[in-house]
Amino acid sequence: SDKVHALVVDPIPFVDGNDVNLSRDEQKVMFWAWLCTLFFESLQPTKPLQFFLGAKGAGKTTRQQIIGQWLFGKNFDVKPINKDKEDSFVSAVTNNSFVAFDNVDSNISWLPDRLAQAATGQRIQLRELYTTNTECVFFPKCFVSLNAREPEFKRDDVVDRLLLFRVARLHDFRTESQILDEIQENRDALWSEMINQLNAIVRALKNDKEPFKGKFRMADWAELGWRITRMIGQGDYFLGLLDKMDKAQTDFLIEDNSIYECLEVWLSQQDNIGHEVRASELFEEFKAIAESEGIGFGFKSSRSLGKHLRQILSNLGMYFNITERQVNRAWHYTFESKGK
Repeated sequence: SDKVHALVVDPIPFVDGNDVNLSRDEQKVMFWAWLCTLFFESLQPTKPLQFFLGAKGAGKTTRQQIIGQWLFGKNFDVKPINKDKEDSFVSAVTNNSFVAFDNVDSNISWLPDRLAQAATGQRIQLRELYTTNTECVFFPKCFVSLNAREPEFKRDDVVDRLLLFRVARLHDFRTESQILDEIQENRDALWSEMINQLNAIVRALKNDKEPFKGKFRMADWAELGWRITRMIGQGDYFLGLLDKMDKAQTDFLIEDNSIYECLEVWLSQQDNIGHEVRASELFEEFKAIAESEGIGFGFKSSRSLGKHLRQILSNLGMYFNITERQVNRAWHYTFESKGK
């Protein structure tokens, strides 16, 4: 029997329907591929941030506990994130091969930088405790799992590294202790099944010389996941899922994004469609739109707006036809809603 699916993957209440980019079954395939890639750290200098997004009562923390207690035993625990304990976060991601963080909803200034470093394996520098200028350098090699309801870390370089799984509130509840006891009772069987699967994957990886041509940002993980799913005849299917995950990341990034919201209103005026404009002009017009439409607009200058616009331009390209040209160091843009 397939215990990994039955006990770890299938019980996750993935959201299904027209409001999500990946269906429940598609999210299951993506999640199973991510589980398999946890055992191949050396092939992934860059690693995705696995992320459960959903309302209270979706069992997000329990799902993280299941993974951790299966892999590391019953003493594994999901960690909180404290905005005043940056060192604790750094210690966790540099001293563990897998770590799960709970309720990552608060606006924590240092968190986006640390998440990006954990995903890319970039060195982390901190001052050594009880010294004035001694510096410690760490290189994270850790797989990170996150969960949140309304996260505040929506920086484009972090969102591009998320494996985003949307989960729904559970209708039938079992106690966490019952679920985790079941994992411990079946831990040997889970490991036996996974080791057999991993041996098959290793054999397949040695023989698979097909070049990878995907465009997913986290290319190391995407290629490994593709080769693993090719082994079961789902390689092309997986490439399609990567495209959908890319769209899911963009949708997540622009949810409540003031540039996107203002741009939609701005383009509702016919004269603006295809009209070339600079960031300084957009700043004044967007500021007026935000005030009249009740849109939160956090930009204090045209420069800050222009910088953020550059960062999310490729994401906006999923919803708008955009042309850009640089004249005397200033960027000029035209926008047009797709499908219109």
